[in-house]
Amino acid sequence: MSSNITDLVKYPGLGRIGHPIRIKANFFKITFLTNTNIHHYDLMITPQESFSQFEALYAGDVKLVFDGHKNIFTSRPLTFGDNSTFNISLQNNSRQYTFELIIKKVAVINMNDLHRFIYGN
Repeated sequence: MSSNITDLVKYPGLGRIGHPIRIKANFFKITFLTNTNIHHYDLMITPQESFSQFEALYAGDVKLVFDGHKNIFTSRPLTFGDNSTFNISLQNNSRQYTFELIIKKVAVINMNDLHRFIYGN
């Protein structure tokens, strides 16, 4: 048996109905991994508003990656700590918008562990 992590498991009794198809996947070979830890945060916005408002007001010079739902990833810790709540009021023309941001640190992802897993070091 091969120890390659890309080997597919064969399931007996399955795959007898239908026909084979070709699938194109959007993926890239990893050629470089940073040694910097990744900080993972959970974001809840009530009522649901634009993430760009949060990024512009509170991220400062920390670059964020947002999955469009509730997960934020950064290469540095956010400056306001692990758990924070923000009440924000914005005015657009004559209309006032108020919303609440709750952000909680979920984890610190050690990129050295990921590197060892991928390259077997």
